[in-house]
Amino acid sequence: MITIKHSKKKKSKASLSEKTTPTANVTAYGKRRRIHLLCQPRTSKAQGVVNFYSFATSYTENGKNQKKILYRLGVLSPDEVARYKLLLSVLNKDLPIESVINKYQLRLKEVINYLDVLALSSLWKKLGFEKIFHDSSSSKKVSSEAVARILTINRLLSPTSKIKTIDWFNSTYLAEIMNIDPSKYDKNKIFRELTQIHKCKPSLERLFSRISKEERGEEFEVYYFDGSTSWFEGSKCPLAKSYKEKTRGFFPKVVGLMLVTDNQGYPVAWEIVEGNKKESVEFKNFLKRLSDELGITNVTYCFDRGVASEENFELIGEENKFISGILSAQIKEVFDLDKFQITRNKILKKISNPETVSEKSRRIVDIDGFLSYDDKHFFRDLNIIEGYRYIVSFNHEIYLKEIEDRESNIAKALIAVNEKNQELFNAKKDRDYNVTERILLDIFDTHNVKGIFSYTLLPIITKSKAQSFEIKCSLNQDKIEEKALTSGLFIYKTNHISKKDKDKYEVSAEDVVAHYKGKYIIENAFREMKSFIDIRPFFVWTEEHVKAHYDITIAAYFINNYIARKLSKFSVSIRDFYALLQRYAQISKQTDSNQTTICTMKEIPDELKLYFKELGIEEINSPTTHSNLSVF
Repeated sequence: MITIKHSKKKKSKASLSEKTTPTANVTAYGKRRRIHLLCQPRTSKAQGVVNFYSFATSYTENGKNQKKILYRLGVLSPDEVARYKLLLSVLNKDLPIESVINKYQLRLKEVINYLDVLALSSLWKKLGFEKIFHDSSSSKKVSSEAVARILTINRLLSPTSKIKTIDWFNSTYLAEIMNIDPSKYDKNKIFRELTQIHKCKPSLERLFSRISKEERGEEFEVYYFDGSTSWFEGSKCPLAKSYKEKTRGFFPKVVGLMLVTDNQGYPVAWEIVEGNKKESVEFKNFLKRLSDELGITNVTYCFDRGVASEENFELIGEENKFISGILSAQIKEVFDLDKFQITRNKILKKISNPETVSEKSRRIVDIDGFLSYDDKHFFRDLNIIEGYRYIVSFNHEIYLKEIEDRESNIAKALIAVNEKNQELFNAKKDRDYNVTERILLDIFDTHNVKGIFSYTLLPIITKSKAQSFEIKCSLNQDKIEEKALTSGLFIYKTNHISKKDKDKYEVSAEDVVAHYKGKYIIENAFREMKSFIDIRPFFVWTEEHVKAHYDITIAAYFINNYIARKLSKFSVSIRDFYALLQRYAQISKQTDSNQTTICTMKEIPDELKLYFKELGIEEINSPTTHSNLSVF
């Protein structure tokens, strides 16, 4: 689709927004119509006969031929008339635009991204972000909201450092879409507005909480709480502390993110904390904030064993509910592990029998009180023990995986010990006993076999006459058998103890298991922010700027999650959506010696139009939207 923009001629008084955009795919009155150049002579005393031109199309109504004015061009020179006619012949016959470019020697000015930034900018406004960011001065040429929008869209499409977003911004059509001066978006503006962006975090949380409730629309509300850490590259950030980063082990500079999402994955509250803060401690502050600031009460909080503590259980109290796991070492306090081994063998036997588990109904009912959640997952309600309710579950897949991992870890640990022994045998300097023992324990800890091995360090003299040691290890079979007792087992702890009647709880054991299994939602949120949206590297170091960086990242994740949820009915992933969007994102700007600019874009496919409509930004499907931006 094409438009020609005149630099020297005035446009007619007719508003572009009131006219249908000229396009070869006009579907007025249900059919594709050819566009032609309509000459409309007008007579005036001063000039005599003056020819005015318009883009028009013909159609039939009630058996009569009619004309529809699409766009008024005004007075044209003979050369311009010829050029428009050629352009329309290209459009009507679906000829390549190169035929026009070659004839009139138009040269390519630039190719820039348009449709992708337009779609995300429209979604930004549709979700209400535009009203969230308040400016300290109304005279700003580029507002805080504009900076937040640019940074968020950049994080969704092409994550870069804050400074590099300047070049990225200039390679897109965002300046025209947002009606701002691109020269005003510079380094100083970005870093000056980061502080203001972070001040809007409470409003952002309230917006997310409101959308969460509108999208969820259910009585039983479950919120997931978890924490994650990211290692920090710089040296000055006051939030970066030495701690054991979850994915990399010990790291000298770590920043922590505490997050609460609803059961659809929408983030509703978050906090950026020093890297050595513990999730179990921060949960107390979250609970108060969710209640006082966001009005979230009478809900169920779901969290993993890292947050579970008697203090947190008591903090939740009777008003709110919780579903948590307990540590493996605590399982034997509420469940008979020795007796379960007989039940486990029965379950394994049933699973191995193909006649027991059919394709039509994959439910095995009541094996020593265990019911099947699916063909590999079984659970049993242990009822109320000391004021709390416990549900035990056995997962066949996890059981096999834990056995496999344990055997693999033992083998890897033995290899590491043998390599260490070779190093000790060839030592040229004396080795310290305590240092050698600490290295050995680190090997056991790295391979998750702590306590499985018994060991001794025997003193030896190397060929170089150095005092060293030989590591002697043996497997602790009792410890292996103890770990095997809990393989595949998990205990859920909850204060959902109210009953509908004498025999049934208001929240069934199966519901408790289902809600906890849904915890993958918040785990996926962290994965998405660390990979697809690239939360790090940070490229900022002050506390407020780091927090603003997280605010922008979480806003980007919220938009991604919204898109994924809305398009789930079409079985399209967020990555598939972006891949399709990128194929139609670019427009080309071309100009000739007379400085006439031609802006061209690809026709939006029906599939993408359907997605835009589902996302509530169907205005992008209208040619008028693009004509108002001088793009066709």
